Amino acid sequence: MNKRFFIFGLGIILGILANSCKKGSDATPASTPTVTMINYTMANGLAGNDVNAIALDAHGNIWFGTMNGISKFDGTTASGVFELKN
Repeated sequence: MNKRFFIFGLGIILGILANSCKKGSDATPASTPTVTMINYTMANGLAGNDVNAIALDAHGNIWFGTMNGISKFDGTTASGVFELKN
């Protein structure tokens, strides 16, 4: 008798847990944030297309280190500060 009660109780608990997990996973599209990706290349002012290092300075500028040199991105434009010449 105790074994049947245990199995019955366990079934109820698992059913409640499965139902609550299902309700939590129903995300509406309105609650999902939108992410916009923009690719910057040498055509946009980067010193190179392959970025090896990224740093943020105290002024909010993002610095990118490439094999061709260093570029600074101020949030709107990228400029090659130091470019290696072959």
